[in-house]
Amino acid sequence: MPKKLLLFAPAAFNLAETSRMLEIAKGIRQHPRACKRFELAFISDGGEFEPLIEKHGLPLTRMEPRLTKEKIEHIARVDRGEKFAPALSDAELAERVNNEITVLRNLQPVAVITGSYLTIPVTCRVLKIPLVWVIQSTWLPEFFCHGAGMTDGIRPRALKAVADWFVLRFINFWIKYGVLNSLNRTAKRFGVSGYNSIFEFWRGDITLVAEPAEFTGNRLPPDHFFIGPLIPTDEFALPPRNSGPVERQTACVLCDGKLRKSRDRRAHSGEFCGKAISGDRADQVPTLPATRGTHSRECARHQLATRAEGKSNGGCCSDSWRNRHGYGRSPRRETCGGRRNADGTSG
Repeated sequence: MPKKLLLFAPAAFNLAETSRMLEIAKGIRQHPRACKRFELAFISDGGEFEPLIEKHGLPLTRMEPRLTKEKIEHIARVDRGEKFAPALSDAELAERVNNEITVLRNLQPVAVITGSYLTIPVTCRVLKIPLVWVIQSTWLPEFFCHGAGMTDGIRPRALKAVADWFVLRFINFWIKYGVLNSLNRTAKRFGVSGYNSIFEFWRGDITLVAEPAEFTGNRLPPDHFFIGPLIPTDEFALPPRNSGPVERQTACVLCDGKLRKSRDRRAHSGEFCGKAISGDRADQVPTLPATRGTHSRECARHQLATRAEGKSNGGCCSDSWRNRHGYGRSPRRETCGGRRNADGTSG
């Protein structure tokens, strides 16, 4: 049987993004079954870490137009909230999607794996190619509904809830102006549907969450899978003294069934389904480093404790919001401030 191509599309100007894609690729190459079923290739539109991809012997297609240092800095400032402007213009987005369509039609990948390549989700919709996102829990709705780390110190809880609401609305407005509005116009130009929210944009046919499940205790929506942390194992690896007994998994995307039809976009079938193939698992609860991006250390410890007691922490988004975005009803759950019912009342 001829091998099928898995195409990786990292933002190669970001070390974390590039290293995550490389760890998945190395896991596939080392897996006894996956390595016999898949060829691997990368695309990139610029960035200082492109040589790192080629260093591992992985084919790399350099896309046009190239991202200049000035453009990379502009995108980074928009992403950090330091600049109020679209990341890329409509003309730039359309040119990139056109070029990606040409390249992907030539490569014919069975799926595309990405972590923040801006235009590839639109291209995959146009070509009806399955898309695999690699994200963290800070990209899930619960994080944004809790204030996105900006309101952790606000008390009392009622005041924090108001602050959370304003933060969510502001971030949604900022992301729409900086990213989604231009992407949606580009999608319409190519005859495909756009994105109602950033969470829909970050949601692939398969979505891999690169964390241990115990870290937040979040209940994942359908087609989302915890795969454990993707920690570099080459020249950027952590020294042994800094490595805690965290859950380790080799993330492999395997051809193992039929692709589910997308709920709100294209409907097509294929022989692709994402699976995380588990490696060695530590018997201990993951060790927390000094800082984490999703919650404070104390909050993370509280969530680990409630999970160990068999309780659920599903976040505090309203059921109507969760249903509208395909996340389903949320059960009675724990929050770091105390117990909260599914309807948002304390109890």
